[in-house]
Amino acid sequence: MADGDGFGVGGPSAKAARRSRPYVKFSAQLARAILRRAALGEPVLSICADDGMPSHNTVTVWARTHAAFGRALARAREAAAADDPGEAGFCQDTAREIFARLCEGEGLYRICADPRMPGKSTVYRWRERVPEFDRAVRLARDICAETVCEESLEAARAVTPETASATRVRLEHERWFVRAIAPHRFGPVRAVDPSELASGGEAEMTVIVRKFTDPPGVAEATPEERRRLGLD
Repeated sequence: MADGDGFGVGGPSAKAARRSRPYVKFSAQLARAILRRAALGEPVLSICADDGMPSHNTVTVWARTHAAFGRALARAREAAAADDPGEAGFCQDTAREIFARLCEGEGLYRICADPRMPGKSTVYRWRERVPEFDRAVRLARDICAETVCEESLEAARAVTPETASATRVRLEHERWFVRAIAPHRFGPVRAVDPSELASGGEAEMTVIVRKFTDPPGVAEATPEERRRLGLD
């Protein structure tokens, strides 16, 4: 799955994938049908694609306005993922939407709070069991970090005496943010690229040796004084 295999910039975005559908009124019968299929491991995005089913956004509204349904849906999805011995119910469509929303700067915590999306533990299981998805998440965070850097530069260029204080707070937080989500790119210590290693698989190393001398007067100290000072 090179470059995310469908997760890349050329793939369908989350916004484009959302189609406008008529609103479906909440009913216990529809709620039970959604919960039953979700408990069997079917992604909510797939369930909502069927005729007669509510749209993704409608399910989100239902989960927020009907707390019992929202809790039951979260439990059903987590139970289905825990029972899956393979890729934990991995869904390409859901993974693409997660990728697109991460690229747009939305945090994983907020994405997973969306009732249409899998829970955080499921996403982490996907990352562990589906290497292509884990690479896609890392790529999305790199894209987000680069976007934040560009926006930070624009904010710095547009600063005025009146906005200097607020801009400084923003830039300090954004600096921390990009280091947190893309430490290999923007962290204080950059990871060594394998291509930079010297032949034989060993990295070149520069060792700096400094000679430290005793402070003035220590050389004349008696052995007992040196022991008391911790020099011997």
